[in-house]
Amino acid sequence: MAGVGLPAAISASSMRRNVPIRRSRIRRSIWRLSNSCDDPDALRHLSFEISLQDLALRDPELAPRLAASVRAHEERLAALLAGRPHHGTALTPRQAQRLATALRALLVGLSQGVVLGLAAAPGDYFAATARALIAPDVLGPA
Repeated sequence: MAGVGLPAAISASSMRRNVPIRRSRIRRSIWRLSNSCDDPDALRHLSFEISLQDLALRDPELAPRLAASVRAHEERLAALLAGRPHHGTALTPRQAQRLATALRALLVGLSQGVVLGLAAAPGDYFAATARALIAPDVLGPA
């Protein structure tokens, strides 16, 4: 997987349902998230997530556990991104972490907006916005 460049990992064409099973984990994650907005239970899931966040804000024991879970998810994503070629060099672990944080924030916020009816966003739009994050200002220095 380290040989696949970042744009290819989150390419719009790979988001379509007729792509072979060989999608990378990153593409699958973005594809799943964009399709989860169409899930009939999406509003219920969003309500649960918001309730959990509300509880975490009020419960000093739950807050660090929820934060650890989010952090672990970002670390797994960063591990998938680190070392991928981008403009002739490999993404450093620090750049991968910055990108993972930005991707999580973007995709969670975008999917919440879709579920709440604030935006229409097909899978290709999820991929395009994710690709837009592969910029020097987001990645930071190597």
